[in-house]
Amino acid sequence: MLGRDIEETSAKTGDTMYPILIFQIFLLFSSVLAERHSLAYYFTTIWSSEDQGNPFHQVVGSLDGEQILRYTIDDPVVRPLPEWMKNVEPEHWRELTEIAKHYELRHLTTVRLLNNTQSKTSGQTYQVRFGCDIFEDGATGGYEEFGANGKDFIYLDNIQRKFAPSADEARPLTEKWNRRRGSVKRQFFYKDEACIQWIEKYLSHRNDTFQGRAQPIVKVERLQSNGLTKLRCHAYGFYPQTIDVKWMKNGSDKASSVEKEMTLPNPDGTYQTFLTVEVQPGEEDLYTCVLDHSSLEMLLKEKWRMNHINHTELKNRSYHRMISFAAAVVSTVLLVGLLYACISGRKNRASTEPD
Repeated sequence: MLGRDIEETSAKTGDTMYPILIFQIFLLFSSVLAERHSLAYYFTTIWSSEDQGNPFHQVVGSLDGEQILRYTIDDPVVRPLPEWMKNVEPEHWRELTEIAKHYELRHLTTVRLLNNTQSKTSGQTYQVRFGCDIFEDGATGGYEEFGANGKDFIYLDNIQRKFAPSADEARPLTEKWNRRRGSVKRQFFYKDEACIQWIEKYLSHRNDTFQGRAQPIVKVERLQSNGLTKLRCHAYGFYPQTIDVKWMKNGSDKASSVEKEMTLPNPDGTYQTFLTVEVQPGEEDLYTCVLDHSSLEMLLKEKWRMNHINHTELKNRSYHRMISFAAAVVSTVLLVGLLYACISGRKNRASTEPD
């Protein structure tokens, strides 16, 4: 089996119960204050019987929405992408590379089998989505889903503890996989145990990079489009991911007409998010963007300032100036043309009229 077994520990009794109770209380508070984290891997294999070259195969891994590793058939080594991931020990990457090569061969065998037994087409696209989550309360969960040619095919049934078909044509292959008990056991090991260990490993290195916290930087911009005036609050460079951003009007009333965008990862492992509110022209100074984040000792508040002209406004002003200039040029050309036509007309009339 690829991967490492999980070490098991047992609690002691007697005079060690008091430290254990303290540790359990610590775990309880840790789980309450914990954040949700997700690790996902996406396998894609494309094979064509008409193509004499190598099939396309790729594995991409992401942590909390940030792409962290990649493996391709042209570069068959699992490589970390963010700088902070490169601090993970080399042995881990060798282990993941062995796993990736194992599933590269297995997936290629599967797509060839599908082509021979089902559609009889010239090629197949096979995809696998595998991952796990650590939830806010400390609970964990995992999944593995298989797709063929853009349709659900097979999935790992967490209740029955075996593979289950998502489509009728997947039943023969599902039964074949379930007869290989070692393979089924390995998949559940990766999903339920190894994947959670990998999340914890990656988070420990990411936390070390940011020392557990990175304060958000906030910028407020004024946007004008389609006759509407909006204020956009951009918070970026913060870690961990959870953040509370809101617009306040007159210091207390929560603003309406708010557009919130999802929190996105940055290449360095931090996060960013946007929150936009529609305002009446001239009332921009009544609005305040308020942020609450675990890295802050107090709420962070930011308003739009008149002297802080943003790039969008500069672009709009340049655009309007350019339009005004173009209109002036066109008007001048038309005026000159009109005068020229009048003068030419007079000369023509003078030359054609009888004496």
